Amino acid sequence: MILYFRLILVTLKILWANWRSPLVSRHHDITFHVLPTDMDLNRHMNNARYHSWMDLGRYYMLGRYGLLKAIFGGDGWQGIIGGVHIRFLRPLNFGQKVTLRTEIESFDEKYFYISQTFLVKGKVAAKAHVKGIMVTTERKIRPREVIRRVLGAGVKIKKS
Repeated sequence: MILYFRLILVTLKILWANWRSPLVSRHHDITFHVLPTDMDLNRHMNNARYHSWMDLGRYYMLGRYGLLKAIFGGDGWQGIIGGVHIRFLRPLNFGQKVTLRTEIESFDEKYFYISQTFLVKGKVAAKAHVKGIMVTTERKIRPREVIRRVLGAGVKIKKS
């Protein structure tokens, strides 16, 4: 239930932030606090909760890029995760303020490669690498098409 509450809060943050100033940035930060519902029996954040927070971080990034219309509108885009690797460096404990930084590191012809970093007082607590793709029910959407949607139709993207 608390995740639905966080989803609503993240959606409101997206709407407020986009109303103030639309942003295409290298990274997007969102802050959470570790609640009792996030913790396991070892009194630190449950490993599965990291993935839930990462979902919210990617949702926030897509919202800031203006892609929620493509997802919830008539285009029917969906973000699919092809793989995740996470490294836990420090425990996240009850009450800690955590900044989740989400950024697109690179892309190829099929996938985006995203890093998500959990920061506490500027120190890395966990770092994840995510491979993701946008799809519809009919096709896979190339990263270049997604970028054109974000930046505008007339944008040419150089192959690196």
